[in-house]
Formats: sequence, C-alpha cells, structure tokens
Amino acid sequence: MRLRFSFLFLLHLLVFRALSQVRGAKVASSSSQYAVRVTNRMINGKPLVNNSSNPPYSKTACGGAACTNVLNPAWIPFPSTSKSEGGLFVRLSTPGCYPSVIAMLPMVPGSNYEFETPSDEHVLKDGPKGTPRESALAADPRAVFRPLTNEYFVFYQTAWEGRRTTISSTRTPSNISSWKRFPKSMFDEDDCGTAVFFPEDDIESIPLAERRPHAVATFGTLRGGNLSLVSSDASMLNWTNHGVILSTRPDHWDNATLSTGPPPEKLSDGSWLVLYNVDNLWPVSHPRPLPPYGRCALGWAIFDKQFANVLARSEEPLVYAQYKWELRGSTNKVVYTDGMRRVGEEHENRFVVFAGGADTVVEAIEIQIDIADGK
Repeated sequence: MRLRFSFLFLLHLLVFRALSQVRGAKVASSSSQYAVRVTNRMINGKPLVNNSSNPPYSKTACGGAACTNVLNPAWIPFPSTSKSEGGLFVRLSTPGCYPSVIAMLPMVPGSNYEFETPSDEHVLKDGPKGTPRESALAADPRAVFRPLTNEYFVFYQTAWEGRRTTISSTRTPSNISSWKRFPKSMFDEDDCGTAVFFPEDDIESIPLAERRPHAVATFGTLRGGNLSLVSSDASMLNWTNHGVILSTRPDHWDNATLSTGPPPEKLSDGSWLVLYNVDNLWPVSHPRPLPPYGRCALGWAIFDKQFANVLARSEEPLVYAQYKWELRGSTNKVVYTDGMRRVGEEHENRFVVFAGGADTVVEAIEIQIDIADGK
C-alpha cells in the first residue's frame, strides 16, 4: 500500500512539473540558493500528544461538551527564569473538532518535547472574568515572543463576528491566568489564520516607537485563500493590508487554497522563511478529489529582507500525511502546522516544526534550511 501511494505521489509531481515547463512558470529548483529539507520526520518517533476520550481532557470546556481532541500546536518560549523552556498552545475540541477552546501546555522541564497533559487548568481564560466570553470558543492558535518589548502574544480564530483573529498578550507566559485578550479582533473582515511577527525590531535606522508589527494574513472565511502582508501601529489594533504576497499556483502541487503557518523566521542571511498550509478540500461547496498526498500538507517560501520578493518556493510538499496517525483520524490525510521553534545557533538555520496530524495528534518535525555560498 505504501509503495502504491509513493508511486502515485511521484507521478502526480511529474505531471505538475511537466505542466510548469509548458506554461513557463517560475519554479524554485534544486539549483536555487535555498533548499529546505526534513532532517527528522518524527521527533521521538511518535506523537507528542494524543486524543483522549476516556477520560476526556475536560468534561465541559468545549462549549459545555467534552474536549477529546488535540490539534493546531503553536510554540511559545518562556523566560530563562522559568523552569520550563516553553510550551505549546493547542486547540482542544470535541470529536467533531467544534466547539473548541485554546489551552497552553508547558513542556516538562528537562524533557525531549514531553508536555503536560491537557486539563481544565490549562484552558486559556483571557476574557472578561465571569462572563460567557471569559474562555473563547476558538481555533488555530499561533504565538510569538517580541524581545524588543518583552511581550508574548498568542493569536487565534474566533467566530463571534464572522471568522476573525483575536490577539492575547502577557509578559509572564507560563502563568496561564496572566494572558489578556485585546478589546477587538485584528480585522473588520474575515480571515482564516494570521501570524504576527516583528521584522523591523532589529533595524536601528527606524526609531523605536515607529517599528511596526507585521503579520501574514489569510483573508477568507474557510480553509484559506492567498497570503497577504499587513502591518499595524504600536497598538496592534489598526492594521493596513499591503496586498497579496503568496498566491495559489494553478500548475503546481499547491493549486488549492493556502493558509498561513507559524510566524515567519529570519534566516542567517537576513531572508525570511515562511511555512504555509495547503488545504485540498476545495472548493468548499464542491471539493475536487484529493491528490495523492492528501488533504493538508506543508509548503515553504523564502522572502527577501524587505519581504518584497519570493526568492525560492517549494516544488513539492515539505511534509504530507504518511504515518498511520496522519492518514486516519478525525480528519484523514492531514498534516497542518501553526508552530515553529528555532534550535541550535542562528547560523545553522534549524527549526522544529509543530504540527497536527489528522486532527488527532500533535507531533514535531525538524527541518534544515541550506543557503548556498555560505551566507
């Protein structure tokens, strides 16, 4: 069965590459200055966190129902004074994936990516105390630390006024009760996942007060679309859309719909790594048959220092469903990422990518970015 899957996947890619050559599309090739490769497909050789129905993680937190599923992991570092190096924001959900809430799982100190077991104590309650919105019914968390201001942020999807991203922040991330939700969502229109980052923070020529937060946003109501670059003033409440920076490619493997992955990471030469998700259950109303690599898979792109040009982009999925817990689960044939952590020295360009498999497990993958000419 695995051999047949591999053969079909290879055939699928060959067809796409042939079409690309015929239509004259520009494709990042193996001769590009950049190459992104998987160095450890499954850290620890198994999922980091699994679903649990007996007992559930919570009997009532998911909109009054039991939380059984774990998905959409996002890494958040902790201060050096903390016992733990960091934790994972995850989405806890019912077996059908909705309703769902956001929880934060600290990594066990001294462990190799072992995390605390989800419970009611881990559920994020960052809204007005004692109100129905104290804990948001939410999905798809992404998170980032801003050293310039010593602030930590998590951003997640709510459905109170359409599907929109809301931000929560703190200076003490390991204290789950310290997180406070912003007074309004990022945008006045629907988005399907947004990742905030701070590309101007280390540009000394820009005055401190004028260093703008940025984000990669996926405008749309469900499953994604194209990726856009947005920026805000210091309040992070007023965002300006600068337009699409990464689009679906009709003649490539990522020809369905895109959604942003984790916050972009700066590489050793000043360029930016962007991971993105592709969802092939598209169009929503009448989906096409899934390709051999499944429903959701990971892609990558490298942007220049100004985030103005794509320097390289994946010709094929970086990661797609292969393991049994990725091929079969609450949503079959899915690998979907919301989190990434830099490991090793900055010049090594190594990262651990946290992903959900089949909306059933949380897993970790290590990747390496090779840059030609030793840059």
